[in-house]
Amino acid sequence: RHLIEDQVFARANFLEGNISAVDKQTYDLLFDNIIHAAELPHLIIYLKADSAMCNERILRRSRDIEINTIDPEYLKTLETCYDEFEKRWGGERGFVTLDWSEFHDIECTFGAILKHLTEKSLKNFKKIKEKKKK
Repeated sequence: RHLIEDQVFARANFLEGNISAVDKQTYDLLFDNIIHAAELPHLIIYLKADSAMCNERILRRSRDIEINTIDPEYLKTLETCYDEFEKRWGGERGFVTLDWSEFHDIECTFGAILKHLTEKSLKNFKKIKEKKKK
């Protein structure tokens, strides 16, 4: 996890009614100021799975704490917010999206990450920050 992913949860909590519009505006202002000063990652790996699959995995694990506290509707909200996150950052070379429903072992996942990085010739996210300052 990195600071830039925090915006996913802030948006989800706003959509779920857990924070007000004023609080969300304050968060966005603070986030925009902090993100320009923060050390941004060289790489973000987004392991994408839809909300139905996430819910299925939660049920399969059978952990009471997850089953009793994670609402499937919240997972749908998170899915929407992660889609927005991917649209914002996904075009950058340091952002790798992997369909997590397809990977079952570390070797396959690592191979997919390496392939993606080789094809896109990994670029540092700092360059994104530099562009925004201009």
